[in-house]
Amino acid sequence: MLHREWLNSRGAIFRFDRQAIEIRIMDEQECIRADVAMSCFLRACLRGLFTQITFNTPQQHLIQDLHAVMQQGLKARVLHQHGPTAKHVCRMLLQIARNHATTEEKQYLSSVRRRIEEGNLADLLRRDIEKKAQKTTMHEAILTIYTRLIQHLLRNEMYF
Repeated sequence: MLHREWLNSRGAIFRFDRQAIEIRIMDEQECIRADVAMSCFLRACLRGLFTQITFNTPQQHLIQDLHAVMQQGLKARVLHQHGPTAKHVCRMLLQIARNHATTEEKQYLSSVRRRIEEGNLADLLRRDIEKKAQKTTMHEAILTIYTRLIQHLLRNEMYF
């Protein structure tokens, strides 16, 4: 039942029929609130970037930064002018988002701030599983932590 627009999809898809760009790389699959928070952050951030700042970052630097972040998360060293790490760049982007967010978007930015400061979902899950595995088996640790994640999903709460 897949439509052709869903096949071979990349991080950003131009939707000319909807006059929109779908950005898929940010889909955390954690809970709806997390996805809405990231969407609000992106919209406000892009609004700010389009109105106030000109970036002259070479495409090759952006590609290298993306690969570094995919491997090392927010701890990744980046080539961005607001670096030295991805966390520094995210803090700067969050400030831009705060300055350009609507009232509705602002209510979600605290969740984004926590995610920037405390780590992404994968980092938090790894941390909690490793901590739990010190007291029990790895199998039991994984089951316990993922059961907790499922409970958060059912309550539409972000996992912190």
